[in-house]
Formats: sequence, C-alpha cells, structure tokens
Amino acid sequence: MPSFTDVTNGRHFDEMNPQDWETVRYGCADSDMTLRLYNKCNDWFDRYLPQHRKLVEDIESPTAVFLGLMKHNGVPVNPGVYGRA
Repeated sequence: MPSFTDVTNGRHFDEMNPQDWETVRYGCADSDMTLRLYNKCNDWFDRYLPQHRKLVEDIESPTAVFLGLMKHNGVPVNPGVYGRA
C-alpha cells in the first residue's frame, strides 16, 4: 500500500482526483484494511464494551457523514480555523 503522504501530496483526501489510479488504489487498500480491522476488533468491543457499537453506529458515524456534507456544501466546520473560536 502506498503511503498516505505519497498519494495525497499535502492535500486532504477529499481534494484529490477520484479518477487518478493512485487515489483509487490507496482508497481500496485503505478500505480493505479498515474492514479487516473492523471485523477483528468487533469481537473485543462486543465482549468488553458492548455500548461502544451503539455509540459509533448511532452517533459518531451519522455525525461524520453530516459534517462531510456540510464541508462539501461550504459550511465551515472548524470555527477556530475560520476566525471564530
């Protein structure tokens, strides 16, 4: 898997060309690794922190999607960066 730095070249991942071969290759490798870790770690979380899945699935994941949509539509997400703290 190529390094994130080599593929992004200082850009955010969402600013990259989705048609570029290296972007696709990195995205696929990253997704594969994430799925493997998800499957490997879920047994541990389900055994020792059963409420963690509810927190991630019901709160964190929907929030990440919503914030991504806000950024895509030009709504600032980090007020410290945009002049208000």
